[in-house]
Amino acid sequence: MERGLIFLRIVRPADPSNTPRKIIFFVAITWLPLLIMTLISGLFWTDRVQIPFVYDFPVHIRFLLAIPMLLMAEIIVDERVKLIVNQFNTAGLIHEEGKNDFELAKVKADRMVESLWAEAIILLLIIGNIAFRWVTHEVTVSSWQFPEINADQKISQAAVWLLTVSVPLFQFIILRWLWRWIVWFRLLQLISKTPLNLTPTHPDKAGGIGFLGEPPAPFSMVTVTFGIVISGIIAGRMIFFHELLSAYYPLIGVFVFICILINILPLLIFFKVLRITRIRGIFEYSALIQKHHLEFTTKWFKSASTDELLIGNPDISSMCDFTPVYDSIENMHPFPFDFKIMLATVIVSIFPLLPLVALMMPISELLKVLVGFLM
Repeated sequence: MERGLIFLRIVRPADPSNTPRKIIFFVAITWLPLLIMTLISGLFWTDRVQIPFVYDFPVHIRFLLAIPMLLMAEIIVDERVKLIVNQFNTAGLIHEEGKNDFELAKVKADRMVESLWAEAIILLLIIGNIAFRWVTHEVTVSSWQFPEINADQKISQAAVWLLTVSVPLFQFIILRWLWRWIVWFRLLQLISKTPLNLTPTHPDKAGGIGFLGEPPAPFSMVTVTFGIVISGIIAGRMIFFHELLSAYYPLIGVFVFICILINILPLLIFFKVLRITRIRGIFEYSALIQKHHLEFTTKWFKSASTDELLIGNPDISSMCDFTPVYDSIENMHPFPFDFKIMLATVIVSIFPLLPLVALMMPISELLKVLVGFLM
């Protein structure tokens, strides 16, 4: 996509203003033509149809809010991914013999992000989806897309642009994010296979790679955007088609589960290496502690020649120091995250869906419920 935008001179290489340029371009090509066409055809604000363009807020959310958020997320995700990847070098987590493999993994990830083959496959999927949507589209209410409901239904010019340009571009951006997530997954997989300097006694209880699980996760803004889009679609169905929110509980549950997988699944790759680190640490430190304890026993219980004072002796302190160290190894996590990142992911996923609750009950009742939680 970046190459195409550079070719069209929409953006310039390494220009800080590229993101605003891309936002203006995609809004101008996806939403602005719909506005102009509906104004010309009289479908922008009219009683002729049940859903005029001005009231179709799921469309406005998709093109005026979601697209800009997904484009801005590129900066946030890139910065977070670079911070995480650089931390492996900064913290000395890569063995000398694994540094070449580590650098090669970064090069492969960069190539995959801009893969022409991936974008070609995405385009083929979108073309197939366009054909499917065109054939299977069912009209139940009159709208700016389908002004009349009858057997020889005619689609509006604005709807033609929506189905052939606006929606495909929106889908392209979403599928491209899916591809970037696959690249992130692959990058962590390659890193996990390089020789790592993991420390079983590290306070993060993840061998020193606990920073991978620090919230917010790299793709949090992307999942928030998806939640906003889904919330808008469900709200539209509830308002325009009088459907119940309860009908979408399974969809919401699946969505939250997918959001958790998006943020958690790449981290599960380190399960094997962390498990091996924990087991190795238990055996190594168990042998060290046993050796120390035997020397302590020999010195203080089997030897009658020592004249040292027992109270305040460093030997006693070292005996106590070993206990928390061994406990930290025993409590080491098999994954570089804990409950807090899962909770943060659930909250981030559900937050955009909370406005749907307001559609189920009057505002006064909703306020009473909120006050009840606070009192």
